[in-house]
Amino acid sequence: MRSILSQNNYMDHGNEAGQICKHLLIGNGFSIALHNKFNYTSLFEEAGLTEVEKRLFGKSHDFERTLLKLTGTIETLRALELDEPGIVSDIQAKIEAIKEKLIIAVRSIHPTKLDDILEYKYIDLIIDKLDIFENIFDLNYDLILYWIIMERRRKKPYDKYRWQDGFRGTPPRWPGNSEGANFFNLHGSIYFINPSYADPTYSYELEKLKWDDDYPILHKVIEHISLGNPPYYVCEGSSEEKLNHILHSNYLTFTLNKLKNIEGKLVLYGVSLHDNDKHIWKIIAQNKKITELYISYYGLEEPIKTKAQQHFCDFEGKIKFYPSKKLFEGILSD
Repeated sequence: MRSILSQNNYMDHGNEAGQICKHLLIGNGFSIALHNKFNYTSLFEEAGLTEVEKRLFGKSHDFERTLLKLTGTIETLRALELDEPGIVSDIQAKIEAIKEKLIIAVRSIHPTKLDDILEYKYIDLIIDKLDIFENIFDLNYDLILYWIIMERRRKKPYDKYRWQDGFRGTPPRWPGNSEGANFFNLHGSIYFINPSYADPTYSYELEKLKWDDDYPILHKVIEHISLGNPPYYVCEGSSEEKLNHILHSNYLTFTLNKLKNIEGKLVLYGVSLHDNDKHIWKIIAQNKKITELYISYYGLEEPIKTKAQQHFCDFEGKIKFYPSKKLFEGILSD
């Protein structure tokens, strides 16, 4: 079988990806490059896990992998009809506790504002780079990219609505559809909340905590958590569970459908192509209107090439790889 991988000069593709491509999908590598505490080791250390919960992680600090393992254990017990009283419910309780503590950890390590981690001259450069694209898809649920987009509105008031997520009103709410949107949180975010927590008859599915110079948005997130209204985001362990969560949300389904229907060249930045996001890679693989796929790699190139072969086997000759530092060269840390 012929290789699906382009044999061109990979070192040139970072600059090419940032000049001629229409769509950008950003993964966790983007946030880590800006704030290196956005990694599983830091999250693990800050989560306040009990000793029992820590043992469930084994030698890993990967929250999603641990959640996937626990979910698999439940499925195995049920398949073997070994559901002794309380065992499955106890594991389910551990899953929910770990998910809640992941958000506590994100809150703990998250910077309060953008200039805590990034000089303004670099913010301007990132804004200019992002403006090249027509659509941005974000797999992260932190505030970094949202902050950058809000900072762009401040710096470019003549074009402050360049990036739109489709939320409308005060407070911003998801109206059910928005054809003008071009910025999509594929897995939700910590600044999304369920407005019906206080009123079950509330008609809107999602509300967005609003940017406010006088009251930092991270403080609003913490306040809602303390009120028992955790952020609306996807952090299930398996791809199947994540997809199920997405399909039960009008907004998340909307964002996935947008990815399904893009046309032209797509850049993936800061993604690891792990199987727990296979629902995303499958959507991309099935989209025959994507003409070329640019995939970043950090460190060694071979691991990401191997995963690309697995997920995008029909993209013969359409995949190009570039070092992650190339897209934001001189801006993000190597």
